[in-house]
Amino acid sequence: MQVGFPRFLVMTVLSLVLASCGGDWGPEDDGDGFGDRDTPVRTDVARLALHQGTNNGTGATHERQVRFLPDQASYEDALLNYASDDSTAQDVDFDVFQLLLIDMGTRSTGGYAIAVSDVYEEEGIVTAELRYTYPESDCSVTDVETTPYLFLRLETQLPVVLSEEVSYTEC
Repeated sequence: MQVGFPRFLVMTVLSLVLASCGGDWGPEDDGDGFGDRDTPVRTDVARLALHQGTNNGTGATHERQVRFLPDQASYEDALLNYASDDSTAQDVDFDVFQLLLIDMGTRSTGGYAIAVSDVYEEEGIVTAELRYTYPESDCSVTDVETTPYLFLRLETQLPVVLSEEVSYTEC
């Protein structure tokens, strides 16, 4: 009986050692499924501001809106409600690009702006990060109605989500 116990003990220790050889005891990303963190790959998406401005040139008031323009006719129709340095519609290949109209709505003063912080694709979804700038209450701004807007062309056909943030101008 004494001979059987040491043999049993040696076999148990040996099997534990061999079993742990294939184990992964650390959080490193070595592709074995344990401790791996699948970090999504971010890819920049090409973008271009086709038209941007702060007044609509028509005198009409606008409500805040963010919408996709699905075709050339919708784009040209929407552009008629805005004025910019170059308010002539450009030809857009809607099989390659998506067109987004971002309008902050009519504001009672100047000092408002729209900016695109980043546009990237991650796991089949495009995220467009938009920043709306508002003037602080103590800022000296023009006392005229403005309508900040942006026609943004994105080179993608993937679904797009918007991430919006508000910042304030320090005066």
